[in-house]
Amino acid sequence: MPFLINKGVEIHYLTSKGKTNKQSPLIFIPGMLGSCEQYQQELEVFLPRQSLSVSLRGCGQSGKPKTGYSFLEHCSDIESVIKERKYKSVFLFAYSRSVPFALNLAIRNQKLVRGLILYDYPAKFSELTDEWVAKNEDKHLKALQQELGSCDLRDDLGKINCPVLILAGVKSDSLLLETDKKDYMNKLANCQIVTLKNSGHDIDIKDYDTLIFDMKQFMEEIEKGEFY
Repeated sequence: MPFLINKGVEIHYLTSKGKTNKQSPLIFIPGMLGSCEQYQQELEVFLPRQSLSVSLRGCGQSGKPKTGYSFLEHCSDIESVIKERKYKSVFLFAYSRSVPFALNLAIRNQKLVRGLILYDYPAKFSELTDEWVAKNEDKHLKALQQELGSCDLRDDLGKINCPVLILAGVKSDSLLLETDKKDYMNKLANCQIVTLKNSGHDIDIKDYDTLIFDMKQFMEEIEKGEFY
């Protein structure tokens, strides 16, 4: 179980046994309070491509400091793992509230991020509510609420030059509205949206094979120079 220290915080991540000589690695970024262990199955599914999943600060077995939960500090956790592994190019899969983290990384690391796969979330998030914090007993969540704040990257989407695959659920609990989809399509230079008909904010098992197929096809087409 690999760990590294990023800005004094221990960051836990998992890797597959795949190779990176021909295919760029795939990095899984869980949603809010998600852990790298949630993607253990996917680390195997995408073999022989090497995959990696990371628990951001405050999540899973990563450190839970009293402070240090700003937007850019979360982004730096992902960057620190990529640097530790010495990856020269990567694909990023971001779920839910981690989508803006992946977007920010793509904006600031255009030669590194080869493609983005974003599941069911817009290019913005609001501050965590008091009700949400109250439902969870972790002591660091108040600091997370105060320091993470809100984020809106909609006006920066045009700065992203890599291909983007948007995965959207259609059930009532989906957090990606039609207006959000239009933002992506209108502002991203290279964007494709795939609708998962059985899913909402969570991926339904009925859509799992479709999800994996679309992700594999997206990455392989980019690597062959066939995407768009």
